[in-house]
Amino acid sequence: MKFTKITVAKLRNMACLQFHSEMIRLINREEAVKLRVSALLEDYVKSHRILSESVGKKAASPKTKSIVEGDKERTFRYSAVRDITYAALKHFDDKVREAAQRVSLIIKTSGVFSKLPMTERTAVVSRVVASLSQEYLVDSEILGLTEHVNKLAANNLRVKKLIDERMEWKNSKYSANTVAARNNLTEIYREIIHIIDSHITLEGIREFEPYVNIHNIVVARYKKMVAQSKKHYTSVRKSNCDGTSPKKKDEPKVAEIFLEENE
Repeated sequence: MKFTKITVAKLRNMACLQFHSEMIRLINREEAVKLRVSALLEDYVKSHRILSESVGKKAASPKTKSIVEGDKERTFRYSAVRDITYAALKHFDDKVREAAQRVSLIIKTSGVFSKLPMTERTAVVSRVVASLSQEYLVDSEILGLTEHVNKLAANNLRVKKLIDERMEWKNSKYSANTVAARNNLTEIYREIIHIIDSHITLEGIREFEPYVNIHNIVVARYKKMVAQSKKHYTSVRKSNCDGTSPKKKDEPKVAEIFLEENE
């Protein structure tokens, strides 16, 4: 009896995490295996915990507080531009009302600012600032929006810079940790399989047969998941190229924890 092989690198992060979780639980369940790989088990669990923390948690970035404060100031400035414009729609001066009508169209087409996601708010402000600084510059001056627009532009650039810095921080922090943890897990997993395989050659399959059987069932399930994911990806790419829609199929189910089923 042989171990079914799997390319763990093809699994997505959460699937990889769950795969190794099942492997660890299986080792702890099978005493014969646990005794022979106990030296590796501690590192296996430790690397699994690191990957779990990396892909399963979102630590607060040191930039988050500044982003929230900057967005609050940006929202205030945007609201000021909007409120001044809408109030001017009832101004006694025809020239002011006409300017307000033109500027109000820009604001109305931007949606409800407070309900937009952070990145969309950044894009909206960029468009509004560009319009009021160029095509509608005269209208902006008539409405007395110049100072608000200038400060709104500065706030927007600051928030965008902070968001970019936070993303860079997260990528550098978590990508490195995730890659390292995945590599460690794969290396340890392969070593465990090699050790058990060697013992099977020397001692026979009898003591290890339950472990190998369940291991292969789990691996088959994850290999199927990879195949389904690849097939779905290919189908989506095809639809994007020829304009057709891929046939709907059941999404691959999240793998059950087999040990719970067998306990």
